[in-house]
Amino acid sequence: RDENRYLVSTANDGCVCFWRYNATTDEFQTQPKKFVERHKPGSQLVCSSFSCGGVFLAVGSTDNYLRVYHITAPAGPTKILEIEQHSDHVDSLQFSNLSTRFVSGSKDGVAHIWYFERQHWHNIPLKMSERLPNATAPANDTEVARKVRVSMVGWTCDDVHVITSLSDHSLKVWYSQTGQLRHVLYGHEDEVFVIEAHPKDSRLFLSGGHDGAIILWDVLTGNAIKSFYNSIDGQGHGAVFDCKFSPDGLMFASTDSHGHLSLFGVMSHKPYDKVPDQVFFHTDYRPVIRDNNHYAIDEQTQCAPHLMPPPFLVDIDGNPYPPNYQRLVPGRESCSDSQLVPYVAVHNANGNDVAEVLAPVEIPGSQPQPSSPQPLAVRPTIDDMIQRLQREQRRLTHEHDYTAQPPPGYHDPRVGTGFGAGADAHNQSPQRARHASGQRTAGSRRTGSVEGVRQPANFMSRDRELNQMVPVWAK
Repeated sequence: RDENRYLVSTANDGCVCFWRYNATTDEFQTQPKKFVERHKPGSQLVCSSFSCGGVFLAVGSTDNYLRVYHITAPAGPTKILEIEQHSDHVDSLQFSNLSTRFVSGSKDGVAHIWYFERQHWHNIPLKMSERLPNATAPANDTEVARKVRVSMVGWTCDDVHVITSLSDHSLKVWYSQTGQLRHVLYGHEDEVFVIEAHPKDSRLFLSGGHDGAIILWDVLTGNAIKSFYNSIDGQGHGAVFDCKFSPDGLMFASTDSHGHLSLFGVMSHKPYDKVPDQVFFHTDYRPVIRDNNHYAIDEQTQCAPHLMPPPFLVDIDGNPYPPNYQRLVPGRESCSDSQLVPYVAVHNANGNDVAEVLAPVEIPGSQPQPSSPQPLAVRPTIDDMIQRLQREQRRLTHEHDYTAQPPPGYHDPRVGTGFGAGADAHNQSPQRARHASGQRTAGSRRTGSVEGVRQPANFMSRDRELNQMVPVWAK
């Protein structure tokens, strides 16, 4: 059996990259097969979807083009369709669950159901301006029809129906074989960007909107079975960003614009009663920057984020949770209690008390020695702990000859960035090596909207804000 697999990435540069890797060894190809898809200046790839078997990939773009790639072709990933059927951005795509059909949605107010037959691709247009027979037309019918656009598309689990959400806050249910309109559903007061079909029952699907509403629908009758409102005490509502059913369909989870995760289901809530309402990593919202080689690194430690030791679980104020919760973090399962109880120092900054996590440093394999508590001023910070653990890990790796050989063509992101070279570099912290070399390891700071990084200044809670905030995390 062929062990080759592909990881696919699309980006705002208009490129589709197919990264081949071996499923057994997890060894990745250093150079991807790249398709540059820019028919217009500034074109971006904004949506993509795999077929149910993983053989085909559909990609939508802001240049109005729709493209389909055959991933398992003899010559490798191959483009088999490129068509400009839409007159505006193609920003929603979804393959069917049981076949190679897929639906595309656009800001032009039309969705298309695509299928391959007799060596050609065919499409069934779904015009959002279409109304049900005997339906009363609104007074501004022409203007509404001209401005309406497709927000999201989806299928029921049996592929009999296609669901589209519109910019006028309604949803429309279509027969997928004929393109005939079956239902127009009303219930939301803002745009709907979540359409999730029930994985077992073809009659059910849910929708989530920026109005904070989650509605479970019966696709056969067109009625709403149950509605939920994402109300947040003192803050109105949170826009629903995503929803997912569990594989058995007995639960679904939702996330919102306030960072809340809500769970809904038909079983007892008791297993979740002991879950903390607030769960953060102490490293959340730390800035991520780029070094001279354009690799992402943590600004404080100058280390790649995925190479940093496991963080601590804290609440919204930065207070750490007890060891039984800390062991739930991958990588901390076998740590002793002394390694899971960080110190907390409270500093007064600009009139506000700020909690800072300080961690005890314990060298792996060493026996803890009883000692009197150290003053907070001389206790090691968690960044000191991270640096010491990194040095200890390198020492153990060197002693036991665990060093892995880099793949051909691999370039260490630290090379040429002032992290030091040779054996002496392993004994220096990134911060010390940076000063010793006199080089700047961090590149220019960029805004979070460009880098996709949340900036901490926007998420610093003040006392007056905390007094008004009552987080709702689980329902």
